[in-house]
Amino acid sequence: MTQFYSKARVTAVLKQFERLRREVAGFYAVQIREDAYSRRESALNEAIREDEALKESLRQTTERVLNIRINNHFLFNTLNAIGSLAVREDAFDTYEALLILSKLFRYTLKADDHAVRLRDEIAYVEDYLSLQKLRFVGDFCTDISIPAELADFEMPFQCLQPIIENAFIHGFRERGKPFSIRIAAKPMRFGALIRISDSGVGMGRAALRALHEAIGAGYGGSNPNGLAMVNEKFRLFYGNRFSMRFKSAPGDGFAVEISIGRGPEA
Repeated sequence: MTQFYSKARVTAVLKQFERLRREVAGFYAVQIREDAYSRRESALNEAIREDEALKESLRQTTERVLNIRINNHFLFNTLNAIGSLAVREDAFDTYEALLILSKLFRYTLKADDHAVRLRDEIAYVEDYLSLQKLRFVGDFCTDISIPAELADFEMPFQCLQPIIENAFIHGFRERGKPFSIRIAAKPMRFGALIRISDSGVGMGRAALRALHEAIGAGYGGSNPNGLAMVNEKFRLFYGNRFSMRFKSAPGDGFAVEISIGRGPEA
């Protein structure tokens, strides 16, 4: 049996459905706004936490920098005091060593310098070698050959001394004979070639292969060495516009050849 409803009743039902639809739509609109506000509040709280963490990190960094400056001030004052004592005791070799050490420290504290000139790196290396000559009197000689046209060639800060220090640590283990260190640079079409060689004990193929593997592992490897640090510095500075090669044989010394480009990685 078919049941008929009046037009007024149908209209009233439709109005109820429309009101229900609007209420449901309004409810979801409110939910969406509340979710958006909640996300914004969470993001704001996270930004506040990050800002507070950044401020705390900056405060700690500032404090560390101030401590370093205070410590360096104390260090240089102490070195000057020891130097004065050495002069009074006629220990002039000790006084010279302290002067060289002060120069080395001042150079290593140039942390703000990203790039330096080759002449500055060489001057630092010469100071380092002068200190070693006071330590090993008459046991070794040096030969440094840098053409004037490469004097202002840019390179990463403190990148040559670790290579030379490596020679004293590994190459000159046998102190029974004099040894030598040679540093030479020459201009190339691509930029420059720097070669640092020593007359130390050298290394065999297996050790040389292990060294290349350590360099390949990068400075963040499990057992980084000075050469890995130098390689990483050049990589960060020049990108792929540099290469580092090693040449050695047992009893025939060790050489590092660094081919570098004309400018840092853009």
